[in-house]
Amino acid sequence: MVKTLYLLALGLLFQCASSAAQQPKVIDWNDKELSWLSYEEGLKQLKNTNGVGLMVIYGDFCHICKDYAKLFKRQDVIESLQGIVLMRVDAVAHPEVSERYDLDGGYVPRTFALDSNGKVSPQMHRKRSQFSYVMTFDDPKPLIRFAKNLKFYQSEINKVNIVTSKR
Repeated sequence: MVKTLYLLALGLLFQCASSAAQQPKVIDWNDKELSWLSYEEGLKQLKNTNGVGLMVIYGDFCHICKDYAKLFKRQDVIESLQGIVLMRVDAVAHPEVSERYDLDGGYVPRTFALDSNGKVSPQMHRKRSQFSYVMTFDDPKPLIRFAKNLKFYQSEINKVNIVTSKR
């Protein structure tokens, strides 16, 4: 009996250890319908197109990130993101990028509006003492509104550039 309990305990210990060693499941951000770029590729595209970008810093270990990623499968969200450079950065795989954008904490997920130089567009984010770069993960409306405002911001920048170039 003691030997059986010992083997059972040893088996459970082995199972727990192997479960803990497993990598978290990779999050599905809807790569089939959205053209996500790496940070480096996204910066190049922003510069080449003088565009605006949406960058998500996430972690595959993060349950909220998994729920947030589901929003990117919604047709209304997909449509709202057309014309925006989309970048996704795994905070664990690329800590240097995560740290560069650690403006009010290293939490995940963080969503940033980026200008054509890869700089955060502060006017696109709510001013809070912390968590200014959080989006709701259960309601698509704020993300859709964010994308719409980002496109409006881009159109205003283009107007300024046109006026300046005519001078």
